[in-house]
Amino acid sequence: MAPTSTHDAVVLIVDDVPGNVKVLANILADHYQTVLATSGQQALDLLFRGEQQIDLILLDVVMPGLNGFEVCQKIKAQPSTQDIPIIFVTSQKEMESEYHGLELGAVDYLVKPVLGTFVLAKVHNHIQFKKMRDAYQQQNLLLEKQNRELDKLLQAESNLDYMLHLDLRSTISQLFSSLENLHQGVQNHPHLHEPLWAAYRDASMLSHQINSATEMFRIENNSYALAPVQVDLIQLLHDYFRLHHTFSTDNDPKKIRFEILVNNFPVAEQSSLTVMGDSVLCYGIVTELLDNAYEAAPTGSIITIRLQENQGIGQLQIHNAGAISPSVREHFRDKYVTHNQCRHKGIGTYMAQLMAQAQNGLLEWKTDDVTGTTVFLSLPLSQNRALL
Repeated sequence: MAPTSTHDAVVLIVDDVPGNVKVLANILADHYQTVLATSGQQALDLLFRGEQQIDLILLDVVMPGLNGFEVCQKIKAQPSTQDIPIIFVTSQKEMESEYHGLELGAVDYLVKPVLGTFVLAKVHNHIQFKKMRDAYQQQNLLLEKQNRELDKLLQAESNLDYMLHLDLRSTISQLFSSLENLHQGVQNHPHLHEPLWAAYRDASMLSHQINSATEMFRIENNSYALAPVQVDLIQLLHDYFRLHHTFSTDNDPKKIRFEILVNNFPVAEQSSLTVMGDSVLCYGIVTELLDNAYEAAPTGSIITIRLQENQGIGQLQIHNAGAISPSVREHFRDKYVTHNQCRHKGIGTYMAQLMAQAQNGLLEWKTDDVTGTTVFLSLPLSQNRALL
């Protein structure tokens, strides 16, 4: 099957025999733009001027002057051209040199006389792979930039003006757009689905962290104003597990199992518990409490999540079998302190408590060495609530 037309991709054909150039150009004409060079030096001049984007090179091996191997070496030695995939075109009697060409950095070989279907298939595959590789590199650069900006954001929490000038949301939006484009390009490459999902998950978690950090700063500096909306706590739990954990223990080193109960019954697909609050703050609280519970829970134990309503209040309870360390209990309300350690990541129970209070809610906990630890989050119910 011929590849879909991609006239935005440009293939450079390099061969000193005009007839060979014409054959390749005719094969590619309906699918790609082509640029022609009849010598190695002409090809290098065109590439190094940088006036034309080249996505792939079809390079003859035997040419007068610079041969294909020498041209390949010079292309791979230049940072501006070293990532362009090169397919050598050679005759049968030169096949013993294939290994040498691949050592120099070529990605594939075509044997003369060329078959159109083989040319199109190999050109298509290597151009698609280059596009996916470029997209992943761009994604990694964006994530690295996000991490640097987030570090600056957290370090500058005493300077609101500095925080606001970091346009993180715009960059996150661009990142999700890039991931969506990448997703469209890897439909036929199942082995790339898992790393793509991992990138999307990490980007989503980073986005939530940025949003939480911004709201945390406003709360601590008394500049936060609540504009309550309906927030489904059960949907927040589903969102959390989609990004952080699954109900399967197969890939969990701690073999922790999560159990969600609504009025003491297993959660149903249509279940919901709607409170009035801020969706960003609620997600930040849920994420922190569940992360803390997972860290504190003994290996192989169960974390139980209960949801119920009582007298206009919606309550989320999270229980794990681990007790808060006695040395930490008196500091448990302090900034960045968790069940078992003091850390500078996440929002900490201190901020989770402030986030609850900012929504007219309450965060409480109890712990002992026998029953473990239970944390209670209480928030005002929505008038249009539904607890099923």
